[in-house]
Amino acid sequence: MENQEESLVKAWLSMVYNGTVAATDTLFQGQIMTASGLLTSSGNAFELGFFSTGSTNLYLVIRMRNVATKDIVWIANRDLPFTGSSMILTINDDGYLVIVSGRTSYRVSDDPSSSQNVSATLLDSGNLVLRDGSMDILWQSFDYPSNTFLPGMKLGYNNKTGKVWSLTSWLDEEDPNNGDFEVRMVSNEVFLMRGTEILWSSGPWNGHGFDLMPEMRLNYIFNYSLYSDENETYFSYSLYHPEPITRFSLDVDGRMREFAWLENNQQWNLLWSQPKQFCSILNSCGSFSRCFEDTQSCKCLRGFYPSENQQGHNGGCIRSIPLTCGNGDNKDRFLGIDDVTYPLSAMQQINASNPFPYLGPQISISDENSYKEACLNNCNCSAYAYNTTGHCAIWYGDLLNLQQLSSNYPTGHRIFVKLAASEFNNGKANWLEWIPAIPVVLLVLLTASFFIFRWRKSLKNKGEMEDTRQDILLFDLEMSITSGSNDFSGSENSRKRRKEPAFPLFSFASISIATENFSLENKLGEGGFGPVYKGKLLNGQEIAVKRLSKRSGQG
Repeated sequence: MENQEESLVKAWLSMVYNGTVAATDTLFQGQIMTASGLLTSSGNAFELGFFSTGSTNLYLVIRMRNVATKDIVWIANRDLPFTGSSMILTINDDGYLVIVSGRTSYRVSDDPSSSQNVSATLLDSGNLVLRDGSMDILWQSFDYPSNTFLPGMKLGYNNKTGKVWSLTSWLDEEDPNNGDFEVRMVSNEVFLMRGTEILWSSGPWNGHGFDLMPEMRLNYIFNYSLYSDENETYFSYSLYHPEPITRFSLDVDGRMREFAWLENNQQWNLLWSQPKQFCSILNSCGSFSRCFEDTQSCKCLRGFYPSENQQGHNGGCIRSIPLTCGNGDNKDRFLGIDDVTYPLSAMQQINASNPFPYLGPQISISDENSYKEACLNNCNCSAYAYNTTGHCAIWYGDLLNLQQLSSNYPTGHRIFVKLAASEFNNGKANWLEWIPAIPVVLLVLLTASFFIFRWRKSLKNKGEMEDTRQDILLFDLEMSITSGSNDFSGSENSRKRRKEPAFPLFSFASISIATENFSLENKLGEGGFGPVYKGKLLNGQEIAVKRLSKRSGQG
């Protein structure tokens, strides 16, 4: 009996796991999970299997099982998708968790410290853990986040090992490979990055949350914490009550969103999103440019023009005329800009010791004129501002994050940007400001020219229709004037009388009207050169017209 039971146990352990066996949360060393198999957490909250993200490619993913949308929260092989159905998941003899497809072997886990009695278990937290026989964790998926931050995960870094826990966006909606955006922690702040460029900051940790994230006041749902010692610093969160289903994700557009599942509505409810607006993204318009939230566009400040990069995508703007830093007639001047947010200034590049290179203004209590002169006398000074409380602010280097507000916005400020004196041109606007209007003006002129051309052409066609009658009328008048002028043969007018033409000229249309369009009733006969027609002018004078034949060779 014991031998029979032992045989059954061995047979079960050596069985190929293909998803047809009762749901299990653990894959043991020596077992395999086929492309149609699943690992399911003990509480049915998550499942692990090979799934598509929208294309024909297959990935080993962890996704939510207890929501209708089956959202993916982790992907093992983001950089190497598989096709077909021949892939398997197994723990090899060396203790590695691997995906095998034909001759391709993709290692999911790191080098284990143990290679015996290794197992992989999917927990109800969504964490896939690799354990040895003593149940010590050898590797876990929470240490390798994708684009989703679940309760219990870490966002931070380990100073001792160099390990970084960060989120990276997908490349697009169907490709989970690493995209353009990353959420990571530096010091005690969370940053949204695009490469080495900082787009957004949470502000520093204040003991309860991050300064620039008022959404963290919803602490009746989430329990936030920041842990830091000489070895590691990380941010984490948990739920006060296990019932809510939540997820935090970094989307392909670079926005961070926190959701809670509404069971009654069977859909996700957005709790908060950052950055909230287009202009909230740090340096969204580049240097010396104003950001307009209503149109989600950027515009260079007066005295600046767009750089080679597209304005509004960190291209920024460049001075049209360099500052002189001189005195007298060449002394630089200031341009006042109303209803804007106070900008930041950038004086240095991102590095390990200074991850946040954007600086606020230097603020002190002083009179406006002294601060204005101080800015004029410093070539690195870009702008200053002065308020009614007597506080003066001054900015050095490139101006960033300048947002244009509406005139009735309560927090709008006025700043003074330093420009070369020649930009003012005795009070006249800089001609460079007209550059964007040139294409519009040319379009208007071309459109107007087209309609004028059509109008004149219609007048010309109308005039040609009237010319036939005018030709005959002018001939009659000419004949009348000529005969009348003979009565003044002895006068000065007779000496100035113009020379009469031997043969008067008419257009073909005129003759056609006089002969009633060369009708057969008006035909008098036909000779060798063509037919002859009778006609009548407006004054009643009868005429004869010969219409040359094509065979005559005369016309």
